[in-house]
Order: sequence, then C-alpha cells, then structure tokens
Amino acid sequence: MVFGQYDPSVDYSDLIERLEVLETDCSSQIISKADHNFKGKLDTFKKLVMQFVLED
Repeated sequence: MVFGQYDPSVDYSDLIERLEVLETDCSSQIISKADHNFKGKLDTFKKLVMQFVLED
C-alpha cells in the first residue's frame, strides 16, 4: 500500500505494518508531502510501483 502523508487514509498504514510482522506479502510506504492523488509526487509513486512490479 502506498499512502500520501496528507491522505486521510494514511492512518491505515499502522494496520498494514501489523500485517508485515505476520510475514504476509503486505507492506506500506508513505510518501512525504503527498496527498491522496500524490499531487506533485506522482514520479515518486510511479517509482515505488515499478520497484514492486520488478521485484524478484
């Protein structure tokens, strides 16, 4: 899951972190100074997505 720092749903990132401890395939990233639409940070969002897609 990728969240923007100013996205109202960023509070759910704590739940994702709890799942990480259970050794699931869930993880989260918070992009600083980004809103729900990643305005001004879209390149950072795209890089994170591509890292995930290309990961072995």
